Amino acid sequence: ALPEQPAAASENTIEITAQLCIVSGAKYRAGVYGGGCLPRSYNIILNEPTRADTAVDYLLSLLRILGLKNDRNKKTEIYFTNREREFARKKTWFLGKRIVGVQPACSIKGHRWPVENFAKLVDILAKKHNLQILIFQAWGEEKISLRMKNLMEGKPILLPVMKLREYLS
Repeated sequence: ALPEQPAAASENTIEITAQLCIVSGAKYRAGVYGGGCLPRSYNIILNEPTRADTAVDYLLSLLRILGLKNDRNKKTEIYFTNREREFARKKTWFLGKRIVGVQPACSIKGHRWPVENFAKLVDILAKKHNLQILIFQAWGEEKISLRMKNLMEGKPILLPVMKLREYLS
């Protein structure tokens, strides 16, 4: 597995993955060709997901394209390690409150909603439903996340950049 990398490095990660496919010697190399990767990296080119696809539906459709049967059970379960449970126990500032986590940024700039609009919407929802808002962020998103926190009327909690499993726990 590749080490966890900042969101800004995602294009490099895709290129590295394409190159690893070539040198792997694998008989079947399936991937989504988006123009940036080497076309010879994959000998099975898959379609990109549509907006209607959930991540689970899309991944299951890839199995069908490859001629593999799949389990139609779409239930997702996450099991936490003892270390992750202990990490979560130490973060008790939200106990007893209804919480909602938001992430105002994303790695694809064209998919971002203006942070001013996002802050207003979250304020309205927090006030209407008495919610504690947690603002998530990834590497390279700190300025956008802090800007959203400062724009909000409520008192959201800006979480530090953490690994995905830490956020989940």
